[in-house]
Amino acid sequence: MNIIATHRPNIFSSVEEMDQAVSNHIYHNASELPVSNRNILRVIAAHAFTPIGTARLKFETIAQKVGCSRVTVSRAD
Repeated sequence: MNIIATHRPNIFSSVEEMDQAVSNHIYHNASELPVSNRNILRVIAAHAFTPIGTARLKFETIAQKVGCSRVTVSRAD
């Protein structure tokens, strides 16, 4: 069972701030990010609430929500 996890401190003070950071990242890097990576980022952000910016999702769950393979999720940068 693979789980995406981070162990760094919370860097967002609100959900709105996190949403804006995700939107800015996608906007400024759209030409370099495959569509699947953008969708994966959106799914993770949509589940990152407690604490703000932290999501605990299995690769399989992300793959189902995005509509791609588990391998695509595990390779997303």
